[in-house]
Amino acid sequence: MRIIKYSLVSLIFSLLLFSPLNAQPNARMKERIRTMKKIRLMDFLDLDEERELKFLVKYNSIEDKLENAISDLDDIEDQLMKAIKNKDESKIKTLTSKFIEAKKAILIIDEERMKLGREMLDDIEFAKFVVFEKRFREELTKHILRRKKKSSF
Repeated sequence: MRIIKYSLVSLIFSLLLFSPLNAQPNARMKERIRTMKKIRLMDFLDLDEERELKFLVKYNSIEDKLENAISDLDDIEDQLMKAIKNKDESKIKTLTSKFIEAKKAILIIDEERMKLGREMLDDIEFAKFVVFEKRFREELTKHILRRKKKSSF
């Protein structure tokens, strides 16, 4: 059964990796990273199929909310940079408040993600989940920095 699961995961990842080139490069890259993250998380947690599906449905929902919140924060940051450039103090004050609220929203969604893990996973699985979330971000950052370093030569 595990072989079928990994074959299916490999097929899905391959399809995403070689998806049509008409999508924006950043969007494709983000989707590949999200897919790889979920594959590695499920492999690391080693849940049975039924629990894995239930967990992924809820996890995907939270990840979508988190991605939207980060996108909102990025938009506010762009607007704030324009206001700083234009020295528009009234906009700066408003946008700074919006920026702080957007950061709080991200923290709330992250807490929701941890609550999901706590509710759906046993203690060992939850510990794995917490470690995975932190390490995946760190490894991704290191990988991106290594690639940037290689391409700069």
